[in-house]
Amino acid sequence: MTQRYEAMFIVDSTLAAKDFAGVRTHIHQILEKHGAEILASDRWDERRLAYDIRGVKRGSYILTYFLAPPEKITDTNRSLELSDVVLRHLILQRDQPIEPPRDRPVEMGEDEMHEDEYAYDADEYERDR
Repeated sequence: MTQRYEAMFIVDSTLAAKDFAGVRTHIHQILEKHGAEILASDRWDERRLAYDIRGVKRGSYILTYFLAPPEKITDTNRSLELSDVVLRHLILQRDQPIEPPRDRPVEMGEDEMHEDEYAYDADEYERDR
């Protein structure tokens, strides 16, 4: 029996800009190797990371929906942890039907920026570029 899953992957934004199709194919191959059926996958956002991961400061996020046998998720997580392409990932089981997001993430307004330490800061973004 398969379950529905939602996964978020963070990859180096430089690598994603050069070869996004190759990055996505790499992720799909790992998932499919463990019996997953990809339903939807798309680039979601690019942001400065809260802290460097393997020396990378900016990450591209890839949102993927797939079906997979629950007993294969542990092996899938291990393969993703060993990947040189995937910096971080999170796989969540979905109980509701999968509907890809209709809108891209919205940046926080000025009022919300001070409440969240990881809020988007346009000045910081320009310094890091």
